[in-house]
Amino acid sequence: MSLAGKLALLTGSTSRIGLGIADALAGAGANLLLNGFGDEDAIGTLRATLAVKHGVTVGPPRRGPRQARQQIEARAANEGKPVEQAKHDLLAEKQPSLEFVTTEQLGALAVFLWSDAAQQIRGAAYSVDGGWVAQ
Repeated sequence: MSLAGKLALLTGSTSRIGLGIADALAGAGANLLLNGFGDEDAIGTLRATLAVKHGVTVGPPRRGPRQARQQIEARAANEGKPVEQAKHDLLAEKQPSLEFVTTEQLGALAVFLWSDAAQQIRGAAYSVDGGWVAQ
């Protein structure tokens, strides 16, 4: 699918899910404006890497929040468990697949939703969460 000529403004796009979506959209030809937290030099390198890798324009990033990893780390500390055990326990409580959704999976959905193939989709909600909301 080609997104050439489209411009994507992505929040939280300097790490994890947002970065995965940014990479997928750039890979499909979309130009980007990034927004997220991080070291300014590292974000500049990230911006240049995406631009060179995909041959698109990547506008200057802004800063934004990170939380999921911090929440798991806090849970681990509060319960006196290793981080991986706290992650597994959280997923076992809420997510039938026992896996977090990958940034590549979310990026692929974003590319599809931006493509001409999704032009007639209206009012749809996509739960890409391994079954979390189905509980």
